[in-house]
Amino acid sequence: LRFYALGVAFAIAFFYYSVKIFYANANKKSDLLKLFAVVVFGSFTMHQFLIYAFAITVIYSLYYLLKKDYKKMFAFGFTCLFGVVVSIAIFPTSVSHLFKYSDMRSINRLSAPYQFIIYFSYLFRDVSGLYISLTPTKNQSLVCLILGIFISVILLVFLLLRNNNRFKVYNQVLKEYFKKINEKFKTQKVHLYVLVFTILFVVGICSVNSNVSVMGKYTRRYLFVIYPLLSVLIVQIINMFTAFKKKKIGNRIAVLIVLLLALQSRLMDDGAFYFSFKGDDNAFDIIDDNAECIIVLKDLWIMTCAVNELYDTDGFFLTDRDNYDKNNYYLEKDKMDNSIYLLIDVSDEYQSDTMDYSTAKELGYFCDKDEYLSFYKSLTFSNECSYLGTDYLFDRKIEVYRLR
Repeated sequence: LRFYALGVAFAIAFFYYSVKIFYANANKKSDLLKLFAVVVFGSFTMHQFLIYAFAITVIYSLYYLLKKDYKKMFAFGFTCLFGVVVSIAIFPTSVSHLFKYSDMRSINRLSAPYQFIIYFSYLFRDVSGLYISLTPTKNQSLVCLILGIFISVILLVFLLLRNNNRFKVYNQVLKEYFKKINEKFKTQKVHLYVLVFTILFVVGICSVNSNVSVMGKYTRRYLFVIYPLLSVLIVQIINMFTAFKKKKIGNRIAVLIVLLLALQSRLMDDGAFYFSFKGDDNAFDIIDDNAECIIVLKDLWIMTCAVNELYDTDGFFLTDRDNYDKNNYYLEKDKMDNSIYLLIDVSDEYQSDTMDYSTAKELGYFCDKDEYLSFYKSLTFSNECSYLGTDYLFDRKIEVYRLR
């Protein structure tokens, strides 16, 4: 989960203090100060936090404006704004990062509305365990048919028995039931609006600025910030519709539904949040302290995931598959006795039986391991090329060799 889990922690804290300020009779400086700190530190975790915080701030500020609670509106709004300004002052590059356009976003990219639907399918599958297929299925058609028949029968019964005395009693019970639901909605409607708008806003922005066709199920990391909000929204809806006259029965049914959804969510897990960080050989553990490493990666940004694995090494030289043979490799005199290791990203190793060499090279999406090994064996400081084993960086398979 990397920093996404930390970002979610700050997102939960932001929503908590926003609600706490909402219910406070007066603006507590301590709560505003905590909210300010959450905004500053949350801004350093993930860009989606800023999008998330913006949506929440807008809805609550509009509510304060409509209620003419200008004091709370300015206190809340400017606290959030000042927190963002301070975070940008500390790390100005965050502005360019927020609006930076990646070429990856345009590769075989689906339309934003279709990605929006895909994201919601992911969301409901992960949080509630309810899978919404993007294409019609027999099961979905069967469920719709059963629901249609059930609703039709209920309406027919209502129509035929509307003048029956016993039915009038049941009708009165139903009226009381829906009255309670309406009362609960009125007491929570501002927060429900905040939840719904924030979820839609974050999903909408991610649908425009990401690429599901390239990253697949792993794009859900960008939505992770709103998972707690969707969880709260689902629980609130369940709570409203289990508002029975006998509270204990309603509460037990609500808890049972939540437990069933949580179990279903776990059963539907497809491994999008769990990566194989360790290979069978745990090859990173074999690398000597104070060693030199040459790292050949498909994507250079993956190097950020190697910090905790290679921080003890003396130094490293990072390159990619297109430029590995265009660099000037040399070893400084004071490091002549250091061990040298070669780490190769073989996560999509070139296979001659699936794609011809010229096509793979033209696409730039392959790893010809033998080519790399032949090149690095020929370097002046290499006196061996022994295979040590495999390990993983961000779910990418890495092979480790000793060159010296």
